[in-house]
Amino acid sequence: MNAREIAESNLPGADLVSKGQIDLGNQEATAEALLVLVAAPRLRRLGISTPEFAAVARPYEHALNSVLEETHGAGAHSQ
Repeated sequence: MNAREIAESNLPGADLVSKGQIDLGNQEATAEALLVLVAAPRLRRLGISTPEFAAVARPYEHALNSVLEETHGAGAHSQ
């Protein structure tokens, strides 16, 4: 499945995955892109391709937390 097919599906979180795939394709480290990187092993098992993004160090969860903290401050953990 590509980003457009995912966006048009009724899968839970399809909007986040679709945007994340597009952002990864554009080499942007957005919250959605990092979320896709965190979920990449499961997404791949479901047949959803996920681009690699070498500019972000593992574990991707740490980078995702950093982006959420920048955006939401102390409320990042609730996101």
